[in-house]
Amino acid sequence: MPSTCSICREKSSETHFGAEACRGCATFFRKSVTMKMKYRCRGNNDCDITVKNSKTALSDSHSMCRACRYAKCLSMGMNVSNRPGNIRKPKSTPKKINLDQPGTTSFLLEDLPPNFRDQVPILTKMKANYQKMVNARLVVHQDEGAPRVLNYSESVEQGMKDVGLVADWISGCFEDFVKLPIQQKNVLFHNFYSKFCLLEVTFISHIKHAPDRITLPSGIDMNNLNTFYHDPERDTQMTKEEIERTIPLRTIIFE
Repeated sequence: MPSTCSICREKSSETHFGAEACRGCATFFRKSVTMKMKYRCRGNNDCDITVKNSKTALSDSHSMCRACRYAKCLSMGMNVSNRPGNIRKPKSTPKKINLDQPGTTSFLLEDLPPNFRDQVPILTKMKANYQKMVNARLVVHQDEGAPRVLNYSESVEQGMKDVGLVADWISGCFEDFVKLPIQQKNVLFHNFYSKFCLLEVTFISHIKHAPDRITLPSGIDMNNLNTFYHDPERDTQMTKEEIERTIPLRTIIFE
């Protein structure tokens, strides 16, 4: 029975680059890697990349946001190393992702002890899927550049980008979660997300040897409350529209 592409939900019956994907998404990923393309989302990095109708799949794929499509490929585990020999190496050596840059945790690549790997396979699965999320963050937050001080509005923007990536991580770790009704998923994710965020930012700050500040998954930190709650580009308060944009994130975390 044909399955669906984990990227665009189009019909698919094959695995490409380590993920269930249609030929269109596989071709897009291959070209993106070999040509070392850099994409920028014109929205909020949460664009809909679902194919609505198989008859219009080609035109739908051409109108998709390339940045969000590529981030989805990475979050679903697509990796050129899973298809050796199928991608010609460019003449120049591709830039290797530095797993020690902000927002990453290189130790995640280390193998778990055999006794843990055999007795608790879920840890291995969670570790692998977390690394996928780390790779996806490199794309979603790539326009942020080097670590710098940020303000409240910017932190909200980053948080909204990260919600979808964390949701994909959970779905990749727990098959039973994917099968639940959407209402139950929302309840579970609602109760999980705030605790996960607190633990993760604390953990990242620890491994970055910065216990005096909060380091976000993107690598940007906040260590000065006066700067954090001040927007240097204006002296007025947040507009009603800007406040409303923070409601989904605040609802997940605080309510």
